Amino acid sequence: MKKFFIGLAVFLAIAAGIAGWIYSNATSPIRAAEKKATEIAMQEAELTDPHRFHVYYGKETVFVVEGKNKKGDEIIVWIPEKEKTNNEKKAIVRLASNGVTKNEAIRMVQAEKKPKKVISTRLGMEDGIPFWEVYYTGEDKLMNYYCINFDTGKLFKLIENL
Repeated sequence: MKKFFIGLAVFLAIAAGIAGWIYSNATSPIRAAEKKATEIAMQEAELTDPHRFHVYYGKETVFVVEGKNKKGDEIIVWIPEKEKTNNEKKAIVRLASNGVTKNEAIRMVQAEKKPKKVISTRLGMEDGIPFWEVYYTGEDKLMNYYCINFDTGKLFKLIENL
C-alpha cells in the first residue's frame, strides 16, 4: 500500500509539472505582447502605473493597456499590433474620464437593445477609432456585438444574430 501512495505522489508531481510547462508555453506569447505593449504605452503615453491589459481581436489585433500617467490620471492606450510604416505615434491615448465608461456603454445597450444577458464588455479599436464592445444575447439567445465609440458615445458598429 505504501508503494501505491508513493507512486501516486510521483505521478501527481509529474502531471503537475507537465501541466505547468504546458500552461507556461501557452501563455508566453500573451505575456510577451503585454510586455511590449506596456513599454510602448510608457514611452508614448507616459504611462507609469499599468494595471490592466487585454487583446482585442477584430479587423486588426489591438493591445489595450489601462493605467495611470505621470499626473495620476487614469488613461487608456490602444496599440495596434502591426507596426506603423512612418514616424507617427503607434499608440492612441485617451483620458478615461474624457470618454464613455464601461457602465455607460452597458446602460446604452440595455436602453436600446434590451438584452437578455450582457456577457462581456471590453475596449477595442478598428480603423483608428477606439470603442467599447458590448457582447450580449437577446431573447432569441443569439450573440450580438454593439460597439460604442469611446469618444462620442454613438454607435460605431452593430453585429446581430450570430
